[in-house]
Parts: sequence; C-alpha cells; structure tokens
Amino acid sequence: MVLIRRAGGSWREPETTSYANEKELQDLLKTSSSLLPDAEPSAVADEFWIPEVGSVDLVAVDAQGQLTLVECKLNANPEIRRAVIGQILAYAGGLWRMSYGDFAAGFAARAGQSLESAVAKVAGDDLDEDQFRKALAQTLAAGGFRLIIAVDAITTELKRIVEYLNEHSSGSVQVLALELAYTKDGDIEVLAPTVYGQESAARKPKPSSWTVERLAEQVRERTTEPARAFIERLLAHGGQRGHHPVYGSGVEPAIAYHYSLEGQPVSVWALELRPSGPVVRLSSP
Repeated sequence: MVLIRRAGGSWREPETTSYANEKELQDLLKTSSSLLPDAEPSAVADEFWIPEVGSVDLVAVDAQGQLTLVECKLNANPEIRRAVIGQILAYAGGLWRMSYGDFAAGFAARAGQSLESAVAKVAGDDLDEDQFRKALAQTLAAGGFRLIIAVDAITTELKRIVEYLNEHSSGSVQVLALELAYTKDGDIEVLAPTVYGQESAARKPKPSSWTVERLAEQVRERTTEPARAFIERLLAHGGQRGHHPVYGSGVEPAIAYHYSLEGQPVSVWALELRPSGPVVRLSSP
C-alpha cells in the first residue's frame, strides 16, 4: 500500500494506484522508451503486425540495429502468468528471419514514417543507413532480440520463468520483466520501475563481436596467397548467396554461412582462423 500526505496533513491513499487498462501502460512506454532497461535511444512502433502470429504491443529499434519486443500485461489479467511467455516467444519466432524490407515496411505502416527516418531522429548523430540496414538484417536473421514483459505488478511465477529462460538460452537473447508501479494524486504522478532478470541475463555468455568486416581484416593479416584468395572468394559467395552468417563466440575468428536449401537455412561451410592456419569445414546438407 502507498500512502501520501501534504505538509501538515494526514496520511491517506492516493487517488489512483493502477492503470486504467493495458493500453495506458503501452502508451507510457511508447512515449517514454527510455524506461526500457539498458535502452539506447530507440524508435518505437506500437501494435506491430507479425504475419501468422499477431500484433506485438511495441517494437523498439536503436541505431545499432538492436531490436526489443515489449508485451504489456496488468496483474489483473490472467495471461500475466504463463500465456504472456508464449506470446512474446511467438512474436520473437515470427520476427526471426524476417527480411529487412518486410520489417521496415511494417514499422513504417505503424509509425507513419520510414524506419530509417525514425531511427535517425532518436540517434542524435548522422545515421549510417547502409550500416544500420546490415546490422538490423543480421539481428533479424540471427533472432538476437531483447524480450521485455512490462507489468504493473510482478508475480512470483513470472519472476521464476524469466530467470529460467535467461539461464537456459543463448547470450544473444535477453528476457526481462519490467514492473512499473504507478500512483497518481491530482497533478502528481509517481512511477516506480523495477527490472527482473538483469542479473541472470548478465551471467550469460556474451554474443560474438565478430562481423564480416572484422573477419575480413583478420584474413588479410593472417593468411597468404593462395589461401587468402580462396577464403575471400568463399566469404564473397556467402555474402551474395548465403541466407545469413553465424559467427563464432571464441577468441579466434570464425564464421559459418547458412544457405537456403528447400526454403530452410542450412549450414554448408565454416571457416576458422586458428593460430596454426585457416581451416574450412564442409557440412553435409
């Protein structure tokens, strides 16, 4: 219970200690995306439609191409227990491997402006649109999203589920619960944000920091002809024909390209730049 008083007055309950509905919580985060935990300045669209899945409450995109999905639930809604977990995972699965073009079109339809324009407005600096498109396309291909469940009051069950998912999922995916307790009295509003799941998410192995560009630099530094020419042709083929790259998470550079075979991404080859020399491994489709 929250009690308030004015100087010299008696303690009393405030006029309001809850949101009118889930849309009110959704609108709060849409207009104040800085409330999202560990958030970079982000462009936000609401009710983003994902084919064959439905509309996620919010999607937030930053200048580095990182993507956050937010689903809002009030404690009074029975879906706050388990259904919301299935919802947000379904939305993530629906966005996974979506093309940049389809995502940008869906975002523009909800935001009323192009994705690039919306991100440029919040980034504060000149946006390298080509690099942004590449980064977001890679995020979509890999499925490395931040999943946030925003609530007015957390449940014990939801806390346990968030902890479990972070302990048993890859470092490229974060699952957090954001509690936004709300109080209003007259023209004074009080918001008490609490984040759950950050510690377990922080313990997860970090995703690889390798990129095609960084890996190409290492190829030039570590190899000689004719191996260098062969590897550069291999990387170029992956970039032109491949479905998406997957990077190693170790200290040494490593990359594997997945190719679309019968409509499914399949690993065909992998490159490792070991201290003893480069190694290319072929996979059987």
